[in-house]
Amino acid sequence: MPMIEFLEGAIASPRFPTVAVPAAAVSQAWSRLRAPGQEIGIIEESLRLLAENKKSLHVGEAQVRFLLSMLAVARDASYPRILGTVWAWAALVISVWVRRSLLNSVSTASASVAATLDSVARTYCEILQDEAVGSCSCCQSILLLGAVCATRECREETRRRCQAAIVEELGKRKERIATSSSLPEALAGVGYAVMGSWEDYSSVPSIMTGSLIFLWTMPVDRESLEDGGGERKDFQPRPSLDSCAMLSKLYEFLGAWAREQRVLEALCEPLVSRDSGALPEVRNAKVAIAAGLLRGSRWQPSLLPLKKSLESMIVALASQLLQEICESGRLTREQLLRCIEEHRSLPISDTQRHQLRCIALSMVSGRKFEEAQPELLHCLVIVLLGDVLDISQIYSPQSLSIPKMVAALEALKTQAGGVLFREVGSLARAVCEHYRGVSSFYQQQIEALFWKYSSKLYERHRVFSAVFSKDQVLKDEMQKSKDLVKALEAVFLTIVLFFSSSVDMLHEREELAAYVLDSFSCVEFLRRFQVDEYTDTVKKCALLVSGSHRASSQLVELLPSYERVISWPGSSILENPDYSWCLDDVQTSRIQFHFRILPSCVQQLDDNSVESGVVPILFLYVCHPSKQAAEAAHQLFASFLSRRADSAREGSLAEQLGVFYINRAMEGYPDFTPLEGLVAGVVEIVRCLPAGSVTIRHCIDQLVSKTQLLIGLLGAGAASDEAVAAIRALLLHLLLIVDIQVLPHLMQKLSKLILASLPSPAAQEKALEEVFAVVSTCEDHIRKPALVAWLQSLWFLHSQASPRL
Repeated sequence: MPMIEFLEGAIASPRFPTVAVPAAAVSQAWSRLRAPGQEIGIIEESLRLLAENKKSLHVGEAQVRFLLSMLAVARDASYPRILGTVWAWAALVISVWVRRSLLNSVSTASASVAATLDSVARTYCEILQDEAVGSCSCCQSILLLGAVCATRECREETRRRCQAAIVEELGKRKERIATSSSLPEALAGVGYAVMGSWEDYSSVPSIMTGSLIFLWTMPVDRESLEDGGGERKDFQPRPSLDSCAMLSKLYEFLGAWAREQRVLEALCEPLVSRDSGALPEVRNAKVAIAAGLLRGSRWQPSLLPLKKSLESMIVALASQLLQEICESGRLTREQLLRCIEEHRSLPISDTQRHQLRCIALSMVSGRKFEEAQPELLHCLVIVLLGDVLDISQIYSPQSLSIPKMVAALEALKTQAGGVLFREVGSLARAVCEHYRGVSSFYQQQIEALFWKYSSKLYERHRVFSAVFSKDQVLKDEMQKSKDLVKALEAVFLTIVLFFSSSVDMLHEREELAAYVLDSFSCVEFLRRFQVDEYTDTVKKCALLVSGSHRASSQLVELLPSYERVISWPGSSILENPDYSWCLDDVQTSRIQFHFRILPSCVQQLDDNSVESGVVPILFLYVCHPSKQAAEAAHQLFASFLSRRADSAREGSLAEQLGVFYINRAMEGYPDFTPLEGLVAGVVEIVRCLPAGSVTIRHCIDQLVSKTQLLIGLLGAGAASDEAVAAIRALLLHLLLIVDIQVLPHLMQKLSKLILASLPSPAAQEKALEEVFAVVSTCEDHIRKPALVAWLQSLWFLHSQASPRL
């Protein structure tokens, strides 16, 4: 891939159209250029079309000579407004010939080609001396001169002349180059010039690197500074994040190219020297260049000291920046991280924020350092959670109005379109890499930060959703925005990625697995699709928690209390009088997640933990309007009974909960209590409680009473046949599994239900046929005789009560 396209891949979007221009348009552009006496405006337009179509453009040596002769005439004319633009477009067209025909060629040198290259270099070196024209075409001229340097056909004298002209331009027109949209061309030209320094590679790479480091050090207009502060009113970060990304890419390219030790040492020399200044823009450029070299170079054993020097320089700059931030904000490093935990704005200046971003961007996709440093880890975490994924402006109480929310969404749109947001996955992986290398003290610090960050996000989004539910206009505004969804999905994936990387180190700290699961529960409302790392991490953590009493108890403690579940989550100022806990989808997703994990932990929990921590929420959600949430609660209750069946005894917690469960379930049937969940809970009561248990009898009584009530409501249209048939089928199924001591009680209740409660003989006969179908499947030789005799007696009583024909 040509270097210019390689560098353009580091910025947000292509600067030229990606749709190819028709071949006829290209031919017509060449024809217009060849027309004698053509106006300068037509020449400029034709060259622009050719340059923008450079990816599919073919340029030969004859065309280059023609352009040089044509431009020589245009140079003599007086067109100060667009003459520089003409030379800039021409440089891009000529560079197509140099880069495609010569840089990718293995042919031997040609006298004709060398002469053409000399002519190109001489012409453009002279053009750069013209103040007006050179300022408009400096970036494109650097690209062309650098490409000339890198060709084998270029004479050494010409090469030195081109390199000297590039260095001069980087110093003379630094402001023009650094702020130009054509910066990728200039950087690519520098890269080519370095690659062309075969004979004098001890000095040219060093000089070029030093020039790039100081490219953004422009004079500051002191009158534009704010009173009493150090920030500009119109703050323009230098170098920009796009520039840092391209610098890093450029030196990654050069690091991979530099096979000679002396070349690599020359590239690194300006970075490790102590006289390169301490201005923010110098720091940013040095970090970007060093990170690129670390990423691209093949570090042989003899070069390891140089590699460590670069790593030490980056760490020192990061440490110095953190110290400055803490001193200016009068806070400690821990307090700075606490701002991230609580989703509060960071107390840092624009310059400091930009330096942090440059460090983070430079570390993206980088290789792991020989020794991981907490300073770099803190910088990466601050940028990742406190900047790139900072959505606190959306949750601010001030944003809960149309104008403020629109402004917050616009800011979020800008944030989501930035270069760092596009690299958020790589940035998260860089955090994971450095996290794994630091000491356990810093690991636990970052683990706690991610957990608290997740918890705070859950709390704030819960309030956010509850407030918006009462304001349809604000709700419509939010639904129009896709940027918030993108940001929240990025938050979810970042948290999953971090904890999936830490799960392998949890075997000696099972309680941490409980915090990981709680973090996942807090962001469960963000999960829109299945992620392998998410599933694997949940399984591993659930396995660890289920094998530890302490971890299981910790997970129960992290479950929201009953009071917090039913209460308004925010401040009284924002309180929504229509708030209902059962309509809180954010909270429901979290509770459901816990309900899916807790069954595996039941055997590790004591009765007190279950009774005080789990039961209140469990019985609350048994009648939740959401079928999935209610079923999860029923399944959790069934798991509790089945996994503690051995310890169930008369008067035990299991028996007490069985009474409360069936009462609560019957309150919500059939409107809220799902049949599948009810069946699971009732079956486990019958199977797991002691034989002859009073709770089992009470369960049967409640089921029969509910059936009788529903039968009575059928005539008024307040109940459905399906609900009656379902609960009656459940009672009949119990005939096969209830213990022998309770079986007579069940048969007695069913007799009264069938013969006394059903409204007609036809309904009774249908019910008896259902009983027959169930009894016929019984294979219990002790139970079946009693059931057969009971069924015969029912048929007899039914026949006696029915009118005779």
